[in-house]
Amino acid sequence: WRCGALRWLAFHHGTHCQGNGGNWAHMGVCDYNRLPLRQYYWTRNAWLGTPQPAYPAAGTAAKMVITADKTTILNDGTDDCQLIISVQNAGNQVINNNVNGTLQITSGPGLLPTGTSWTFSTPDGQQAIEMRSYGTGAIAVSATSGSLTPGSITITAQDPVPTVGVSMDAAWNGVGCRNKIRIVNTTGRTRTLLLDFSQPVSREKITVRLFDLSGRLVTTLFDGRIFASHLTLPLNRQEKGAGGCVVTISINNKISVNSRLIIGN
Repeated sequence: WRCGALRWLAFHHGTHCQGNGGNWAHMGVCDYNRLPLRQYYWTRNAWLGTPQPAYPAAGTAAKMVITADKTTILNDGTDDCQLIISVQNAGNQVINNNVNGTLQITSGPGLLPTGTSWTFSTPDGQQAIEMRSYGTGAIAVSATSGSLTPGSITITAQDPVPTVGVSMDAAWNGVGCRNKIRIVNTTGRTRTLLLDFSQPVSREKITVRLFDLSGRLVTTLFDGRIFASHLTLPLNRQEKGAGGCVVTISINNKISVNSRLIIGN
C-alpha cells in the first residue's frame, strides 16, 4: 500500500471535474492568465525556503495601473507580452479589492485574445491577459473602472528582422561552428545571399531554403555539398520580391539555422 498527496504545480487547466470541496480546474499554482497565486509562493517557500511576499490587503481603491513583463514585442506572430492590471490605493500600494473594469487598446496594432477590448474583474486585486501585434508601431492600452483613475501603458511592436547588409549570427549546433548570414545588394536589383562559416563543412549535405513570413516555401536555394567555408547564392528570382523572409539551413535534413531577414528593393 502507498499513501501520500499529489500537488499540481502548474497552471489551472480546463476540466469540469469537481471534488475535494473544489473545482479541479482551479488547482494550479498559477491562474489561466499566468499570474502566480498564493499557493505558488507557499510552495516556493516550502521547497526552496524563499520567503513569501506581503500579500495585498483590502483598502480604498483609487486607481488602475497597467504593467507588462516587457514593453517591446516582436511582430512575428509568435511573440507577446503579459499585461498585468492592478488596483491601487492613493499611496500606490496594490490592494486586494475585486473591481470590474475594461481593458481597451486605444490605438496601434495590438490584439488581445478577445479583440481590442476585454471586460475583467480583479480577484485579489490583480488581473492579466496577453497581447500580441499584427503590425509595427506604438500600441496604447488603457484600463478603466468606474470613477477610478484610469491606467495606461504603451507597448512597442517592431520587426524581428535586420535590414539589408546587417550580418546575423547564429549558432550552428549541427557542426558546432558559428556562421554569418547576410544579404548584399550588388548591382541594380541583383541580390546575393552570403553564408560565411568559420570552417569548411564539405562532408555534410546542406540544404538552404527560402520561406515567406507565413511559412510558405518559396524556393530551395541550394541542396548539396560545399567544399569551402562560404556559399554565395543569387536572390534575384521572381518568386521572392522585397520584404521579410525566412532562410533555413539544414544539415543532413535537420534544420540548424533559422534566420529572418529583409530583402530590400
